[in-house]
Parts: sequence; structure tokens; C-alpha cells
Amino acid sequence: MDREFVESLASGDPTPGGGAACAYVGVLSTCLSSMVGNLTVGRDKYADVQDQATEQLENLKALRGRFEELVDEDQAAFEVVSNAYKMPHDTEEEKAKRSEVIQQALYHACEVPLEIMRVSLEVAEAARFFAFYGNRSVLSDAGTSASLARAAAHGACLTVIVNVRSMKNWNRAHTYELEMKRLLKDVDECTDAVEDYVIDRLSD
Repeated sequence: MDREFVESLASGDPTPGGGAACAYVGVLSTCLSSMVGNLTVGRDKYADVQDQATEQLENLKALRGRFEELVDEDQAAFEVVSNAYKMPHDTEEEKAKRSEVIQQALYHACEVPLEIMRVSLEVAEAARFFAFYGNRSVLSDAGTSASLARAAAHGACLTVIVNVRSMKNWNRAHTYELEMKRLLKDVDECTDAVEDYVIDRLSD
């Protein structure tokens, strides 16, 4: 366990916050799917899916690395927004400059959680593959991986909503909202399928 991250998350500091936590949950999700994959590759019983399983494992390694980057990127994005709000705004010129910097910072602060959602969807899809075709003895772990990917995506969407509400460019805000809703729909459809399948098989 990353004790330093956990202690920082529980502290009174605003960073790391929800977005970083979601990315960390995403890391855990990739790890569980990877475990299922590693218990699938090399097993004669699953010889017909060896190539696909190996490909999924390689992709999950990259996704885990991306989530690790996003833990730091989310913290950095928040700090940029926070610093922008602290800019002086006594004169009209200062107000205009501050507003411009805040808006630019909000765009990036919105793109980071959207990326968390995109990566979460990819992990959920990998979890679906391993739930349907991976090692049966760790089926529940594939289901848990999908559930964690869903949690990461749903948590990240809240950060998107917060930042969109402060944007003055409504067209850009609407574009972010549309992608957020599409990603949520896709993640939910994927994880619903995984969880329903896993629960049904475990109940046999």
C-alpha cells in the first residue's frame, strides 16, 4: 500500500483529492484484471484465448501506467486552478487576466478526469474479456476489477461536473458534458454486463 498517498488523501490538504483517488482506484482495477490475465496465460485449459489474453495483459500494463500518471496530473491540475483563483483582481486589467487564466486552468482540470474515464472504460472492457474468457477460479476478481473501473469513472465525472459549471465557454462546456455522459453510459453498459455475468456464474 502506498502509505504516503493514503495519509495525504486523509489529511486536511486539498490535494490529493477525488480525481487522484479515482485514478488510484483505476490502478487497483488494472491490477486485478492483470492478475486474472496472468492466471489465464500459459494454462492449457485456456489455450484458445492465449493470444488475446496476452494482448490484454500488455494493454493493461500500459493502462496501469497511465492511471499512475493521472494520479499526479490531477493534483497538478487542481493546483493550477487554485493558484489561478489566488491571482490579484483589484483592477479591471487584473480581473480580466485572472478570468482568462482561470478558464484555461478549468479546461485542463476537466480534461484530466475525462481521461480517467476513458482509461476506466478500457479497463472495464479488459475486465469483461477476462470475466468471459479468463480463468474461472478468479472470476470474482474480474468482476471486482470491472466494479472498480466503474467507481473510478463515476467519481471522475463529478470532477468534470464541478469544472464545467465554472466555465464561461458554454460550447466547450457542453462538449465536455457530452463526452462525460457518453463515457458513463459505455462504462455502465460494460460493467453491468460483467457484473450480471459474474453473479450469474457464481450463483450456479
